[in-house]
Amino acid sequence: MASKRRLSAPVAPTPPSSSTALPSSESILVDSTCTPSSSNAVLDAKLLDRAEKLARMTMELKIRKVVMQANDLARGLEDLTRKTVHNESFRQQNEERMEKVWQDVLSVKAKFEQHLDARARDELHLGECQREVVEVKSSMGEVRKLVEELAGKVDQLPTLAEANAVLAGVCAQREACESAAAVCRERCESGVRAGCSHKPIQTRIQETIKSTRRWHHDHKSTALPDAVFTANYLKKQSKRDPRMAVYLQRAIHKRIRRRRRRESGPQPQSLEEFCQDVSWEDVTRTVEDVLVRRVDSTVQSLSQSSQ
Repeated sequence: MASKRRLSAPVAPTPPSSSTALPSSESILVDSTCTPSSSNAVLDAKLLDRAEKLARMTMELKIRKVVMQANDLARGLEDLTRKTVHNESFRQQNEERMEKVWQDVLSVKAKFEQHLDARARDELHLGECQREVVEVKSSMGEVRKLVEELAGKVDQLPTLAEANAVLAGVCAQREACESAAAVCRERCESGVRAGCSHKPIQTRIQETIKSTRRWHHDHKSTALPDAVFTANYLKKQSKRDPRMAVYLQRAIHKRIRRRRRRESGPQPQSLEEFCQDVSWEDVTRTVEDVLVRRVDSTVQSLSQSSQ
């Protein structure tokens, strides 16, 4: 047993071989011809890599040495157990000690299995980390290219004065376009009004009747009050044919005054105020009266107003 226990003593680490020895002074002097910062960084990286490899190798040797000693101790215990199977006095004196040694052997083997599993996981994680490093380097290369492209375009950007000049030119051009559009729109509206005034009166009457029919069809499905709907109708007619719209508005006003001849009140000051007392039926009845039943009188009145 004494010889077996002597085997379990830790073994001093073996000195590193010549292949793993630290770099000599000659090699360091040769490397010093490079840039100081870069050469120091490369040297530090090499030293760290060699130190890590040496530490791993030393640890692996120690672990395997302990496992070999545990296996030798297990075989010695098995031989001792077989030889003392009939020696009751020896078994009684050393049973507990032998059991403890056996448990230590099993513990060492279990730790070794855990070490193997951990090393396998580390190797797997190392492979994943290496792949991630490759991906990160690739991404960094793409980012570097983009940054270089952007840096090359910085010189092409306009100065603040140039940018302000361009913005001023754009604003001036937009204002000119808006002014031209307003003038064109005004000319178109005046042209439409002039065109309606020069059309034959019968044609203007028929166009007003058709327009009123369309508005009457829309009135069936609208949610607007009659006052708002009538105001929109009269505004549209005044853009299309101003004189006809004024004639219709006067006729509607006469109809309302006849209906409310006993009531007196101030005159309306705006179209919206005028339409507050007007229903859509008043509009349709007025159009039917002045443009259908009494069309001759309407033609005569419009002819006189156009002269």
